[in-house]
Amino acid sequence: MVTLKDYEPDCRQVPVAPMRPMRTLTAAFDQLMEEGKKSPCQDYVFLTLTDDRPVYMPVDQLREYYPNLLGLTSQWLQNGGLEGLTGEQQEKRELLKRGGEKEIFSAFLTSVCQSGATEEDQALFDRILAQVGREAEQ
Repeated sequence: MVTLKDYEPDCRQVPVAPMRPMRTLTAAFDQLMEEGKKSPCQDYVFLTLTDDRPVYMPVDQLREYYPNLLGLTSQWLQNGGLEGLTGEQQEKRELLKRGGEKEIFSAFLTSVCQSGATEEDQALFDRILAQVGREAEQ
């Protein structure tokens, strides 16, 4: 705390205690969700995800069970998404990168919706992709 006495600062430290305990948790997303469902945590927490894949909007999903979530990091993102991948997983990733928009769309749906694209989904995506391509050419 700083107090001014005759225009001279008087500085002293004042201990500040958090309203809740502070913790750092490191685990896979599914494990954190499972633990949160069993016993929601009111502590201030900073989470580190150890998953070997991206997780769609993890903060939005975790905040229900960790309402005082201060921050989140992902080891997968920090490592550029490569560390911890098996040879087969790295090969699939390279195929996705080379495969184009349709493969990325399909992989996204599988990751987020837990199912691949239906014929109707794929047809809609193809129409939108064609329209975007036409607009980009103009």
